[in-house]
Amino acid sequence: MSLIRNLLENALLHRNIATPVVVTILPDGCIDITNDCAALSPETLARLTNPFVRGSHTVHGSGLGLAIASNIAKQMDATLSLRSPLAGTTRGFGISIRFPDLETQTGEQGD
Repeated sequence: MSLIRNLLENALLHRNIATPVVVTILPDGCIDITNDCAALSPETLARLTNPFVRGSHTVHGSGLGLAIASNIAKQMDATLSLRSPLAGTTRGFGISIRFPDLETQTGEQGD
């Protein structure tokens, strides 16, 4: 699954090395990935899924990771939601993936 792999690699690359990346699968099936890093400005956050946009210039990378993930998510009819800082803190980055509800799609449940 290249979407999840891409997001995990991005989270590992851009985290504070002393802290873990946290992956949570929520009861509604949404997948949430968070990491500790300097908070991103609202302007950067709004453009982060565009090609060649990076949140930090101190880390190696081309700025394509989240752009690729966004395109994969669109092809899957999934939605990515980005946030920074994380709730209750002044740091961190989080991304949530919400997949389409298979029960509401016609023909998906073997009707």
